[in-house]
Amino acid sequence: LGVDMVWDGGQLGGQESRKDREKHMEEVCKESAALREVVKKYPWFVTMLKRARLGELSRNKAVKVKLECVEEKEARVIGNNLIPCLKSRKVIAAGVDQWRLQNRSVGELFK
Repeated sequence: LGVDMVWDGGQLGGQESRKDREKHMEEVCKESAALREVVKKYPWFVTMLKRARLGELSRNKAVKVKLECVEEKEARVIGNNLIPCLKSRKVIAAGVDQWRLQNRSVGELFK
């Protein structure tokens, strides 16, 4: 999953369309028992992963919404924030940490 989000190509070989990438994220969420539990509790989680997986560079916009209050709109913004955070740091862990600190709900997921 991490490979798909950071490097061009990923598991789908780099020639996939936007729909293929979104479908791939849905499949990953269905196959993983842990992700199924998260999606059951937070239905917007798939949207967030899809937006992050698209890997489109966008401006970071902090989302200060509590985890239980996140809706699809906020999930799209949070997902869009991941790639710029990862690409702005040399170490992936630092990018994820920046993403976690920037988005309150992500920080709550990490707890």
